[in-house]
Amino acid sequence: MMKSREFIEEYIDALKAQGVSPYSSAPPLYRMLWRLRINIAPPLNQHPIWYGMLHGLIFGILVGVYYYYTGVKISLLWLLFVSFIEGLFFGAIAARINKKKARNLTLPDWG
Repeated sequence: MMKSREFIEEYIDALKAQGVSPYSSAPPLYRMLWRLRINIAPPLNQHPIWYGMLHGLIFGILVGVYYYYTGVKISLLWLLFVSFIEGLFFGAIAARINKKKARNLTLPDWG
């Protein structure tokens, strides 16, 4: 079930009262996904594995596109491998930082 706009605003306000920036509690990527009617939990409510996979995938794709268009002279297979490894490390680090942030907060139930 998709969360209503009011529910999302209440979630953001509840975390704002705890000192969390609205861009940390609901980053632009998540806001865009919610507008597209994709029901994904906010970053602070996500399991670290899912958070890391989402952000690692996005980072890996961006790195691969960057390497491809800047003319880095490596094979396509190597480019995919390097992008995957960099995305994996970025996702793991991002998930760790996100989990550490969420640990000290009283998070509203996303349901």
